[in-house]
Amino acid sequence: MPCTKELWRFGRAQGFWWHLERWGALLVLLAWLFYVFVVRDFASYADRGQLQLIDLLLGLPILFAMGLVGSIIWMGLVRLFSCALGQLVIEPSAQVEDEA
Repeated sequence: MPCTKELWRFGRAQGFWWHLERWGALLVLLAWLFYVFVVRDFASYADRGQLQLIDLLLGLPILFAMGLVGSIIWMGLVRLFSCALGQLVIEPSAQVEDEA
């Protein structure tokens, strides 16, 4: 089945590709948060007094949003590769019978 816009958008990956898409996105988010909070030692800025309230109110949501954007990019790339390899399928929707 050729990779079409509808298939890429509404198709569902099966098996390994579904797990790679979902769990990979979670791992990308967790890796980003690990980098920010542990590797960059975000808490040490607060201990030294270099972290202001505005940094917490604006900075933390932006950091989480950047992690979510990375996760969405990951999901899009995996979906692109799985579509190109023909691993996406469109599941038939539940047919509603007419009660006439």
